[in-house]
Amino acid sequence: MFDHDAPNLNSDEQLDQLMETEMQKAMQMKPSDGSAGFFADDGTEIPVSGEAKPVASVAPQVPLKRKIVRRGAPRPVTIELQFPLEFYENDKLVREISSITLTRPYGRTIIEAQAEDTNVLAAVCGLSAEEFDALDGEDFMTITEKAVPFLPARLIQQAQEARTPEDQ
Repeated sequence: MFDHDAPNLNSDEQLDQLMETEMQKAMQMKPSDGSAGFFADDGTEIPVSGEAKPVASVAPQVPLKRKIVRRGAPRPVTIELQFPLEFYENDKLVREISSITLTRPYGRTIIEAQAEDTNVLAAVCGLSAEEFDALDGEDFMTITEKAVPFLPARLIQQAQEARTPEDQ
């Protein structure tokens, strides 16, 4: 049998009484009785000035990192372009695109694309209208095929219904 200081408690009530007793003892302790304090390297106690404040009032406020997860949405897919794009301004290279990552668009993305009369597929690719229009035909076809799971079904249906009989 082990011999230790742990009391034998038979009920929650006895445990509550013990906790209350220990809390009262701890509250009556002085710094010299071994309570936590602040001490310099030489062992002298550093006086604490002012009133204790809740941590939330003195801790730096860090903005919450919000994350939205859309369950069931396909994971992003990256496509390497066969014909990378280079954009120049005054003979200076300002942007190079060698791959495109397809992501499922948010509702806001679709609304903005339609309002700006931009191809929603460009938004799915993360490209501006100018960049999307500059894609090589082969890359365009590859992206179009792989983008179908990322586009809302109703948007595809609307595009098909908008075709004129001459297009079909």
